[in-house]
Amino acid sequence: MKIKKLNEMNQTRFSASNMILTVNISDDWSGIYIDGKLLTDGHSIRYDEVIIGLIKRGVNMSDYKLSSIIFEKDGKYYELREEDTDELNLYNCPENLDELIDKVGSLDLTIKLGRMYP
Repeated sequence: MKIKKLNEMNQTRFSASNMILTVNISDDWSGIYIDGKLLTDGHSIRYDEVIIGLIKRGVNMSDYKLSSIIFEKDGKYYELREEDTDELNLYNCPENLDELIDKVGSLDLTIKLGRMYP
C-alpha cells in the first residue's frame, strides 16, 4: 500500500494509530513504533519477545495491524545508507514517527507499508 511521498507527508500525515510498524534506518539498526511512538530500537530486536511483552501489558493484538515501513526511490526499494544517516544525523530511531518522516523527507523518498520484516 503506497501512502505518500515523504515530503508530501509533511503537510498531510497518515494515521499510525492501531499500527505496530517496524523500520530499518540502516543495515544494522531497527526500530518498532506502536501508535506512532517508538517502543524500542537497537541492533537486534527479538520481535517475538516484543509482541509477548505487549500482550503481557494488556495490549489486544487483534486491535493492531503489523507492518513495516519500506522506503522507495524511483520505484525501487531504497535502504538508507551511511551517508544518508550521517547527513540527517539519524543514528537512532526518533521518539515518534513524525520525527522520522520529517528527517527522511529531504531525501525525496516514497514510504510504503509492507510485510513485517524480523
